[in-house]
Amino acid sequence: GNGGFKPSVSAQVSDLYPQRGSLRERGFAIFYGGINVGALLAPLACGVLSEIASFHAGFGLAAAGMLVGMATYLLGWKYLPPAGTQSPGCLCRGTQTGGIDPPKPPRETGGPARLSVCRWFSLLCLCLLSVPFWAVYAQLGNTFVLVLRDHTRRQLWPSAAPLPVPWLQALNPCVCILL
Repeated sequence: GNGGFKPSVSAQVSDLYPQRGSLRERGFAIFYGGINVGALLAPLACGVLSEIASFHAGFGLAAAGMLVGMATYLLGWKYLPPAGTQSPGCLCRGTQTGGIDPPKPPRETGGPARLSVCRWFSLLCLCLLSVPFWAVYAQLGNTFVLVLRDHTRRQLWPSAAPLPVPWLQALNPCVCILL
């Protein structure tokens, strides 16, 4: 999957722009727009190719798209700031760049042991809530396709040909782009 990709690329995009300002917001808008355009086009192109030619052809097109993305990233690597640094003028590294000190954590009563237990309990609660959600959400890429294929009527009107299942997977990014 892409579980390691999304957070690391988001962190890299974050490091490209100053902490505050509209430039960072525009950068993330372009970044997420690109992700949604790719998520829209990939099921349309690969799905059609897999139904017209073969599954292997559709899968090969997806692999070719990933290779193009990797080549683009590697060719643009020299334009990225070094790891662990942020763009000039970033106001998020204390007095080194903008004279703004990072916020200090609030003091809690009860000593370090109580603070540690509270933090671990909070983390456990967050995990218990988020893991089931993401486990179900991850099924959109596989189980959801089978449900769409086997248990839905994919025709817009009775005499029309059924919509290819991958096209239905393109609805979510389509809505994200339109809204």
